[in-house]
Amino acid sequence: MALDEFTWCTQTQGGGGAMTTENNDREVSFGNGYKQVASSGFNTVRRVYTVVYAGTDYKKVLEFMHKHRLKPFLWVAPDGVLGLYRVKSGSVGSSPISATVQEAKATFEEQFTSMR
Repeated sequence: MALDEFTWCTQTQGGGGAMTTENNDREVSFGNGYKQVASSGFNTVRRVYTVVYAGTDYKKVLEFMHKHRLKPFLWVAPDGVLGLYRVKSGSVGSSPISATVQEAKATFEEQFTSMR
């Protein structure tokens, strides 16, 4: 099965392209103030990007984003590394800039797979 690729050029100003990480850590607190912390699994750090696109073909971008909430896709992140991502559910939005241009926004979460 061939993977789709997000090929539109995204913005970096205004928070576009900003990366945060989500960790797969577990923490247990005990009554005496002691905390036990451990990571869970092999891929414990997931990169998450805020993506902003503005253009006249925003409808195609929004359609792509909505289709890839469950289906992973390839994307070259702002650091130049090709990776597997999916759109975070509930993160897709748009704002009008003019009558023909809108800004499409979403959050891309790094997706891990056992396939090589």
